[in-house]
Amino acid sequence: MDLFNKGRQVFNFVFMAKKIIAILGIISISFVLITPFLIAKADNITPGSIPESCTIRRTFTAGGQAFNKGDVIAAENAGISGAIEREDWGVVCLLNTIYFVTDWVFYILMLAVMVVILMGGFMFLTAGGSSEKVTKAGKLIGFAIVGLLIGLLAKIIPTIVKYMSGVGGGSSGGGGGGPIVP
Repeated sequence: MDLFNKGRQVFNFVFMAKKIIAILGIISISFVLITPFLIAKADNITPGSIPESCTIRRTFTAGGQAFNKGDVIAAENAGISGAIEREDWGVVCLLNTIYFVTDWVFYILMLAVMVVILMGGFMFLTAGGSSEKVTKAGKLIGFAIVGLLIGLLAKIIPTIVKYMSGVGGGSSGGGGGGPIVP
């Protein structure tokens, strides 16, 4: 009988893990499919036109220059009034988009982590001595910790992209700090 219960617990854990992975996969795919439309809407892109500018959504630095929220970055000779014209505008706009997407991923994951921790804590408090409920609550909190780590990794992605594109760092070394495009 004990072996049967262990087998059932393993099956339930695998089934729950598959459901969580499926849900995360659906959310990820949906996010990837919706993001271009959100960006197009935010930058007022009309079908058939390719803009040579973007509006900065959050303050960040790249290549030793600070970009502030609300700045408009445009290609050189784009003719956009009030825009900061740069040869490397594409890289700056890419970083802007990466920051925007990873910030939202972080916020959504942190909200999910809080909800799962609260669920696990509630389940633990209401277990009433049932070892099965205590184990299930511990697994939920473990899943929340994994979600927390994934959320923290999302915050590191822009830094990795900055260093890979040669715009990260500064005088302390690593990744350049000079002009973005040579």
